[in-house]
Amino acid sequence: MANTNRPRKHLTPAEYAEAKDKTLISRSRRGDQLAMGELITRHHARITSYAHLWAHNQQDCEDLTQESILQMMESIRSFTGHCQFTTWLYKVVATTAATHYRDHQRQHPLTLKDLIPPQPSYVEPFADIEATIDARTSLYNAMRDLPLHERKMVFYVDLVGMRPIDVARRQNINQGTVRSRRFRGLTDLRVHLEEERAAALI
Repeated sequence: MANTNRPRKHLTPAEYAEAKDKTLISRSRRGDQLAMGELITRHHARITSYAHLWAHNQQDCEDLTQESILQMMESIRSFTGHCQFTTWLYKVVATTAATHYRDHQRQHPLTLKDLIPPQPSYVEPFADIEATIDARTSLYNAMRDLPLHERKMVFYVDLVGMRPIDVARRQNINQGTVRSRRFRGLTDLRVHLEEERAAALI
């Protein structure tokens, strides 16, 4: 028996190029690889921009872009139109990035410096200084929303500069707890800030 879930026929190249996202998504969900290829081509720059928000460097950005595209292909059937496609794409990239950095945490340890833009120099235009101030304000506002036990670890280790072993002694907890709470705090901060930046792009 024929698979009735698949599109009955392929479109012409011009029809794929002119098709709306809704049509391409529908056909992709039913196994049309050419429709998926058009979706990837159409949204590649957006996926790259989302990956750039999470990436530590250009190589990370390229890796996350490719991994996110693969995840998009594998997960397209889960998209049911409950949100904008671009919002769903961002969630795909965010989930892919979280998995990527969890698997590569030893090679890419997350620190507060990854979340704070560098101090502006006197040669920067005023607009860049304003952007830096806004970014730092967003970070500190996000820190206030962290659970207290996570905020303390980020404060002591990343802002005060204490060693995890010294924080553990001060707080009367083991060093592993300090590290895990700090990591959760930094991860929560990153998610908050990247969602805020992504919202401005959508």
